[in-house]
Amino acid sequence: MLKTKRELPPSLSEAKAKIEAWRTKLVKSLHERIDVAIYLLVARVYYLGGMRFILAGLQPNSILENFIRDELFGLQFALSALNDPLPNGPFLPDIVCGILNTHDAQRAKDVLDYMSEYSRIRDAFLTYTWGGYEFEKPQDNVIRFIDPPTWIGYRDNANRVIGQEIKAEQVLSLRTNSIIVPLKSKFLQYINIPTSLPLDGLTASQFLDAWFSLTTYVLSHCVNNQSPVIERAAIADIVQRKTKLTSSEANAFISLVTFDPIDSPSLSLFHCPLVSLTTSSLAIVPTGFIFSNPNTCIQRLAVHRGLGFDHFAKENEKHFLIRFEEHFRAKDVTIHTNRHYTGDNDSGDIDLIIFESKTNRLLIAQLKGFIQPDTTEEVIRANQKLEKGLKQITRVQQWLNTLDKKALSSRLDLPKLSHYPCIEFAVIGNGFVGSDYLHIPEDISVVDADYLLLPKFKEKPIFDAVHECQKRLSEEIAKANTYQQFHSIELAGITFELSSYIAAK
Repeated sequence: MLKTKRELPPSLSEAKAKIEAWRTKLVKSLHERIDVAIYLLVARVYYLGGMRFILAGLQPNSILENFIRDELFGLQFALSALNDPLPNGPFLPDIVCGILNTHDAQRAKDVLDYMSEYSRIRDAFLTYTWGGYEFEKPQDNVIRFIDPPTWIGYRDNANRVIGQEIKAEQVLSLRTNSIIVPLKSKFLQYINIPTSLPLDGLTASQFLDAWFSLTTYVLSHCVNNQSPVIERAAIADIVQRKTKLTSSEANAFISLVTFDPIDSPSLSLFHCPLVSLTTSSLAIVPTGFIFSNPNTCIQRLAVHRGLGFDHFAKENEKHFLIRFEEHFRAKDVTIHTNRHYTGDNDSGDIDLIIFESKTNRLLIAQLKGFIQPDTTEEVIRANQKLEKGLKQITRVQQWLNTLDKKALSSRLDLPKLSHYPCIEFAVIGNGFVGSDYLHIPEDISVVDADYLLLPKFKEKPIFDAVHECQKRLSEEIAKANTYQQFHSIELAGITFELSSYIAAK
């Protein structure tokens, strides 16, 4: 991993310029009118994504989610190549559809397919700049991206698998007792975001009300095969009728979730699933609403359209500490947060201290409230935050080594100890547990906050949750007994080869 981005060498720089010129020409050949070109792209994703979702029985699954992800990233990078001014007035889909034909629809499909592949290559270039890839040129017009030995992706993949398990357990819990507990109330149980977090004129709580109400409307709209085009004023009216938001707040929400190509890729269609066709008309991307994670959606909007990363991280860490206190509260359990310590040669703060009297076990943990990473740059930043947490824990370990049981009890404000406790150490990440190159000492666990906060661990020992998370990570990493192969993508006359790993039989 590199601490800062490196420049592309000439061969990669030339290839990048070539595919960018090719992309612009390809997307702009869709239609001479920018609103019609946008409509062709969004309508393709709208109807095909909706059909796939309906055929899946309105139930997300990994195959469907991967398909939707490819479609939305293809759409995102197609839209980001269309930057001409939008026309004024409403978009009239019935009239526009009357002048389009099957060839127009096929061109839109081809563009989306190419842009889905383009998104992978774009990510490969970005990953190279951060040291996550090296490259080779086995022959002319062939560029092969290869994994460095320190970062082959086993732990990252394990993190993705566990993230899917977390989502599946949350969805299962949402279905359970849905008659007794309103769906919206259950939905809000899994929003690990401080509700007072500001989002450009709204609080996170107001944003969630609007997001939930518009998502339910969009789902009905899609299932009934209605047009993806809707006027901005109509969306504002829907949001106002289903929430307590004022007119200005409803319009602030619409602006927050309207895609802007300039923000790409920090804010994708999973965070901003409305697309402007004209100055007054919007197109709905329903799969962006339905398959989005509101947690990550709010995080990115709070950072990129709110008060920035530092404010978000600080508020999110406070929120998680409150959640941990509530989740693991039990008889004979002592929980402290944000405790300062001072030693002979060092001082600092311990985010989370949990002591279980009956088993004489003590957890010392640092919490890192970064954005749940999706892009390469976010992964790098999250790793750096976790690395900082590991260093903080190492310093705490050195301080604790100077204390006997009496001093330990006094300095950490614990019940009187009959024996020196069994101490466990952890760094708790926000939806991410680090990449392969991150050096993690054997006596420190790096675990996912969302996993620890699953309902099955509520009011149970946090040690069980930490151990189970570590076990699942180890199991998935062990499964990565793999062999390498290369997946080829051809764009602009250049063949790009990306390394991928297939499970060994």
